Order: sequence, then structure tokens, then C-alpha cells
Amino acid sequence: MKIYREGKWLIKRYHLSNLRCEREKIAERCTLMCEMSLKITSIPGITHEFLKHDELIIRQYFIEKDNSFHPDGYLSLAKDLDLMHDSGLIHGDIHKRNLITKKMLFD
Repeated sequence: MKIYREGKWLIKRYHLSNLRCEREKIAERCTLMCEMSLKITSIPGITHEFLKHDELIIRQYFIEKDNSFHPDGYLSLAKDLDLMHDSGLIHGDIHKRNLITKKMLFD
């Protein structure tokens, strides 16, 4: 995997041979992640594309470092986690740097 920043996007490039699923399953999961990123405020916007037949690129809106956390963020995050669970999406790396919890979302 290669990770780099390109403007407002965080780019993650994967060689399909390094992933443990078939391409169809990977495509289904990526599509679900993209759809849920539109419905869930704590997940940054995500797009994906397959290059040729052996590479996957995921573009995620880059979350600027911000140490603030609005109290309503906990309730919103809990609701978002319920939505993810109900949709079958499992977030493999829940961490403050991967979630949007900034005050601006709740004003």
C-alpha cells in the first residue's frame, strides 16, 4: 500500500494481489464505503477506482488535524456507528484521525 496526500485528498493505492479478497468482494465493499461516506457525517468523503486490472485507488477527503471535539460528537459518532453496523460496514481502523468530529459539523 502507498499513501500520499494530493490537495484535499488522501490517496491510498493498493495492489490487488496484496488484498485478501476477490476483486468482486473488494468492489462491493468499496461501493458500500463510498455510499456510507455520503450518509454518515463522521466518515470523510470517499471515492474509489480500479486501475487496469491489478490496482485499487481509494481517495478519502483529508481530515485536517484538529484537537477540538464537540460534545455532540459523541452522540453523532454513536449514531453513525449504529448506521455502519446496520449496513454491514465494519470500520477497520476507528481512530480520531479517521473520523470527523469537529465542532463545525454541529453548529
